[in-house]
Amino acid sequence: EFADKNTAAAGVLTSNIDLESREWSPMMGFNGSFDGQGHTITKLKITQKWDDIGFFGSSSGAIGGFTLEGNITLSGGGANTVGGVVGYANGGAVSQVISAVQIRNSDGTYKHVGGVVGGIENGETVIKQCLFTGSITLSASIDCIGGILGYSRAGARISHCANLGTVTAT
Repeated sequence: EFADKNTAAAGVLTSNIDLESREWSPMMGFNGSFDGQGHTITKLKITQKWDDIGFFGSSSGAIGGFTLEGNITLSGGGANTVGGVVGYANGGAVSQVISAVQIRNSDGTYKHVGGVVGGIENGETVIKQCLFTGSITLSASIDCIGGILGYSRAGARISHCANLGTVTAT
């Protein structure tokens, strides 16, 4: 499990990655750097319950330079934050990322859901040059849902981002 590894690691993608729709365990407490070098990660699949859900569950590191495609299916409620790329960001930066993730729920209520980042606690967190082209479809939402960012408690530094995806919540 990633929690037992070096969370301050510096990762660099050297080619595209196919996750083969195998269940993904979000990386928690990441405070290193991850440079996708323009590559694509496909077939992300998350269906299990976590406190913070995303390719990176929680991060204060520097993440960027890749496209992420896949599906997050929420069930059972209880997640604090849900983001296609990062569930919960507390400082750090997310830049030059395209999130083509489809986020939906099969049951339960959810809040703080974003196509790129679910929730931010630290106003120094940077989101720049990001694009959301996926979809968020929640049948029981209770608070704060957005294409780029779901929720920010203390502000955030968001620039040069666009939501070209769809966000539907009831």
